Amino acid sequence: MKTILSLLLCLMVAGCTGAGAQPVEAPITEEGLASADPGTKAGIFADFFLIWLNKGWDLADDGKYTRALEAFDHAFRYSPSDPVHSARAWAGRARVYLAREQYPEALEAADEVLESGSGDQGQMARAWVSRGIALRHLGQYSESYDAFGQALALEPGDVRTRQHQVITRRLMQAAG
Repeated sequence: MKTILSLLLCLMVAGCTGAGAQPVEAPITEEGLASADPGTKAGIFADFFLIWLNKGWDLADDGKYTRALEAFDHAFRYSPSDPVHSARAWAGRARVYLAREQYPEALEAADEVLESGSGDQGQMARAWVSRGIALRHLGQYSESYDAFGQALALEPGDVRTRQHQVITRRLMQAAG
């Protein structure tokens, strides 16, 4: 994987100025990257962030949760200051933690997405759903019900979220 990332870095930084042009020397070491101009460095970091973010989501889709969390950790290392990007990595972590039934961690990750104020309505709705699921599994039914309500306020037609809310209401009624 390191070799692939080094090659990608080389290709992203090197570039060519036209047909037959010689590639520019690429700063592929930590020292070289540190001395790169800020624009180049920001572009490389943003590209690496997306590589690791997508790798994390792919691993999560394949059920390789430990490796997915590692990929999201790498994504954070290259995370741009844009809260939308960071929120995407936190959303991935929330999904993995829910799948692993690590509900306190899932709740924390979902809260990070919500605190980011990313502005992506769909992502925020999914974070509210993740929060609701985690809270329900932690026995906090009232807060869970409210979280599903927040998600439905953002995406009123989401049938699955409505189902989650109905299940949570029944659990609240059963609990007394």
